Amino acid sequence: MAGKTKEKVEVSEESPFAGCAILIVAVIVMIFLIGFSILTLFRQFNEIAKFTQEKPARIEIVSLENREPELNRLAEKLEKFRLAVEDDSTTSLELNAEEINLAIAAYEPFKDLRGMLHVEEISPENVRLSISFQLNGKPRLAKKGEVGWMGSDPRYLSGTLVAEPGLMSREIILQIRDIIVPGKKVPVEFIERMSPYRIAERYVGSEGIGTTMAKLTKVE
Repeated sequence: MAGKTKEKVEVSEESPFAGCAILIVAVIVMIFLIGFSILTLFRQFNEIAKFTQEKPARIEIVSLENREPELNRLAEKLEKFRLAVEDDSTTSLELNAEEINLAIAAYEPFKDLRGMLHVEEISPENVRLSISFQLNGKPRLAKKGEVGWMGSDPRYLSGTLVAEPGLMSREIILQIRDIIVPGKKVPVEFIERMSPYRIAERYVGSEGIGTTMAKLTKVE
């Protein structure tokens, strides 16, 4: 009786099962990375919530009532500086804290800073500002009337900002040295990552204040 021939069965390297296995592994890795990123993001928002508030703080806006003499002196000082800059003359503009706060309250280009920033003190080392900055809150599903399917409730960073002014790429920046929130601890990592361009970035451009800022050579 003839014996049965044993056939050797080999799995081809081009088997579709091998490709499916690689695809499954890739999908699992991708899901893991997405999940890990979302988890990390929510942890960051939870940490930020520890030193921020749900509502903005009341930041002082100086009154313009009965301030005509001071406003006139400020206007003259600013106009003198503007004319010198337009003539490409060497000049400088020196403002104290009260004059800066007065300019914020009086001039339209600074309206976005009203109720958000107030200069408390200027020293040779740094500037101290009372702030109430709006930050993005933890992501959530959009509520009725909101655009898109995701939204967030804003958080507010309210306290004292200690910063050193400077000039970079024709833009005034604030190198943040410290953020003081009463009764709270602001992590060093948050302070280091907070953008120094946040306040003055709206005044960059080829028109208005941006034209003057482009000609600045030093800020201190």
